[in-house]
Amino acid sequence: MKIRLGTRSTPLARVQAQNLKDRLLARWKEIEVEIVEAESIGDRDQTTPLTELSRGRGDLWADELRDLLLGGRIDAAVHSLKDVDLQGPHELVLAAFPEREDARDAWVAREARPPRTAGTCSLRRSLQLERIFPGVVCSPIRGSVGRRIEQVQAGAFDGTVLALAGLRRAGFEARASRIFPLEDMVPCAGQGSLVAECRRDDGPTREILAGIDAPRVREASEAEREIHRRLGIGLDAAFAVHLAPRGDSWRLLARDFRPSARLCGALLDLDDADLGRLVALALERLGPGSRRAPGRKRILVTRCPEDFAATRDLCASLNLIALPFPLLRRERLSLPEIPRGDWAIFTSPASVALWPEAFPPGERIACVGPATEEAANGRSWKTHFIPSRATAEDLAREWPGKPGETAVLPVSRGGGEPLLSDLSRRGVRVQRVDLYDTISTAPDEDALKHFREGFEAVLFASPSAVEAWNERMGRAALGRATLLSIGPSTTAACRKAGFPDPIEGPSGLLPQLLRLFADPHEPHA
Repeated sequence: MKIRLGTRSTPLARVQAQNLKDRLLARWKEIEVEIVEAESIGDRDQTTPLTELSRGRGDLWADELRDLLLGGRIDAAVHSLKDVDLQGPHELVLAAFPEREDARDAWVAREARPPRTAGTCSLRRSLQLERIFPGVVCSPIRGSVGRRIEQVQAGAFDGTVLALAGLRRAGFEARASRIFPLEDMVPCAGQGSLVAECRRDDGPTREILAGIDAPRVREASEAEREIHRRLGIGLDAAFAVHLAPRGDSWRLLARDFRPSARLCGALLDLDDADLGRLVALALERLGPGSRRAPGRKRILVTRCPEDFAATRDLCASLNLIALPFPLLRRERLSLPEIPRGDWAIFTSPASVALWPEAFPPGERIACVGPATEEAANGRSWKTHFIPSRATAEDLAREWPGKPGETAVLPVSRGGGEPLLSDLSRRGVRVQRVDLYDTISTAPDEDALKHFREGFEAVLFASPSAVEAWNERMGRAALGRATLLSIGPSTTAACRKAGFPDPIEGPSGLLPQLLRLFADPHEPHA
């Protein structure tokens, strides 16, 4: 029997596929194994930050291989388990967990001195590095294991963190300057583990893969992932968990850096002979913390005053308390003339509300997001196009107009530049209209009273609001609050300001974002 084994096309992935192939051939003398390579979106795009690249997509590292599996072009795929999302297609199954490599992280440095800069895309690693090397500044790094090491040697960073398993498999273990103890740098779920995936209904392949399955590795790996599921957090969250066998017992290590964590940043170290009991105890200890008596969660809303009422009503419907904390005000600008075009593009309810004429500046209307569409409906305007997600990037990507058409884009002063550029590249002649100014304002005494009384979250609706908080209040004033971000540009502004990683609602929509915060354990469309 011949098994077609799919793998990513990176050097490390090819080594891992060969490792699995050797295991299969050692177990089954009568089979033949062919390795089939595929390039993932995460490998093709080495410049876009992973947080942006993953938006609106499935699994950056596994989707191409899964497409090959579902199409019958390969029989099995080999993945690094830490790169496989928690919920794959129902038609596929993780059929084999071979013996696990060392799960520890390693430090690869240019010089033997405390680093000032470190390259890593992992928030989990960044936060733990800051404990090990106080004052270190972490920045994103992309590329293969060898490429990351080259960047360090070239002076782009003082060092980088890499999985020891990857260093060993790729032949770079000698480059490790330091191997972090598990207690200092807790790994992510699944680190060090490979997994073989196949079609659920492919009995012969499942039987062959079962021959290299290591039950204790499977138990630990699935338990680590189950903790993520039960806590309602993705594998890329600021969270680390590792289960290791200790004789007949199990040891569980975890660190949770989420603002709502009961043991925020502290090391959770548990030991028990019963794996199920150990996981249950970990979930109990890692559940959300609280700084006040149980009750309704309080959210500081940094939006302009005219936007507060709608947010307040949404919060009340979800048993949340919205507290006005305006850091911005809008000032309408006078227009020397009223432009017209084939299209009018509105990117926010504010741009709709502040348009001075009873009629929009275009024959057809495009709106970013349902809230903007609802505002247009409120003025009796018919919306002709709304993108699948509430982002300007998706509006440009899905633009239905024809090259050469004209569009009027009413925005805040100086805004809309990325959308203007994206549409211009598609042949749309865009006229940006500076419709209003967004001006930073100091919080008044009522707002400061809400701040002093305590809050569980801060809602940011725009990059301007993030910048205003940074200017008026500072990063430290956030404390351990959860940050809620409307849209990818606001999330990017939070990260640029050095704020904790925010929760971003599906498609950047406020109702879904508030529901996600109100009950993170419930699934939301």
